[in-house]
Amino acid sequence: MHGFSGSCGRASNLLAKLYTILKGLQLVWGLGYRTINLESDSKSASDLILEDDNNFHPHAIVLGQIRILRTRNWPFSFSHTLR
Repeated sequence: MHGFSGSCGRASNLLAKLYTILKGLQLVWGLGYRTINLESDSKSASDLILEDDNNFHPHAIVLGQIRILRTRNWPFSFSHTLR
């Protein structure tokens, strides 16, 4: 098991969730995991990640980095869960 912590400075809840997802994906890729089932309690984050056309969203840079990680050669599923 692994974990991480960090800071994204002053940010909205949505941006904090997106950064958490990004850093988590980067961590598991670096650790060699190649089958990913990512779960989040943020419906907004999951909707944005699953959309392909969010180039003009205020958090487009983070979403683009997540999109790049999603296109790597690994089985990837993403689902919304309740808290």
